[in-house]
Amino acid sequence: YKKKKKKIKKKKKLMTSMIVMAMFCSAFVTNFNVVKAAEPTITNLAKYCKVEIDSGEKSYYLTNGAINNTYWKGLNKNASATVVLPWGATIHEIKVVTYFYDTSKWYTFEVFVSEDNTTWTSIGKQEVESNPGNKGTTFTLDQPVQAKYVKVKGINTNNGDLFDLVEIEAYGTIENIAQDKFVSTNEGITEALAVDGDLDTYWDTQSTDTADIWSSYTEETYPYALIDLGGIYDVDALNVIPYINSSRYYKYSVYTSLDGLN
Repeated sequence: YKKKKKKIKKKKKLMTSMIVMAMFCSAFVTNFNVVKAAEPTITNLAKYCKVEIDSGEKSYYLTNGAINNTYWKGLNKNASATVVLPWGATIHEIKVVTYFYDTSKWYTFEVFVSEDNTTWTSIGKQEVESNPGNKGTTFTLDQPVQAKYVKVKGINTNNGDLFDLVEIEAYGTIENIAQDKFVSTNEGITEALAVDGDLDTYWDTQSTDTADIWSSYTEETYPYALIDLGGIYDVDALNVIPYINSSRYYKYSVYTSLDGLN
């Protein structure tokens, strides 16, 4: 075992189960054989992701999954919005919904992807000078691409010097080896929702939202969830998504372990 452990360190690979204090974790494994993750499913990887904009405000409207009366207003017709995807995303399709509440207004734009936020590859352009309505414009890739960033940049419009976007969706796959695995916790009863792959559900510690309650915790009693991956995996990244609310924030620690003890 010691020789195997040294070999793992030499390759600089993280072969482990995950432990994430206060939100995401992992735990006891008895099998030290590296296992292969299940085939990932195609989903909207952009949902609730961070969006970087060069003008305007309320960029979070662009990935909130709601095609309703919410939108981002770019302050010039060439404004851009960039979605920061989870690490390791493979994109198959991108959908862009421009402002459609007044269908007499149209917007043309170009879509790009990048792995480093520096070198960009054009996926396609929407150059039709008419409003497609709430169905938006979909760009289906001939071959899936690896990307960390998706940028939508305005070209032209008949709506003065504005670029109004309702939603950016990026459909693809990401290998999540924690999904639907066994979870144990020291607080709350919905811990399985922390790994169900649904961003609209969440693990609730059932603590009241007051500073007094959280100040009573110690290093040993902080709420935690432990995810048993059921084996040893090559882990490239950990994506932790707390409860999504623009007025809240959370602090937490992330741990990994081979045996659930160390």
